[in-house]
Amino acid sequence: EAEAFENEEYIKLHHSTLRKVNVMHDIFDKVLDKNLKTDSKKKDIYGLSIQGLYEMTNGHWLFNLILLFLGGIISWLITELLK
Repeated sequence: EAEAFENEEYIKLHHSTLRKVNVMHDIFDKVLDKNLKTDSKKKDIYGLSIQGLYEMTNGHWLFNLILLFLGGIISWLITELLK
């Protein structure tokens, strides 16, 4: 690009910049749509922590069902203990 600028080849410079912008746009679109494919393992993405486990399972229907079930049991136990 620097060489194209020095040679006053502004159209080549413009096309090069547009290609870079288009690539970045495609990457951002895939990230926002959660369609970006990577070679990373879930452990590398989320880490080995309670917060990472939560982030990995958050929004999954089975995880939400388990939380609902556990919340009901805890609520029932508290109600029984306060009687």
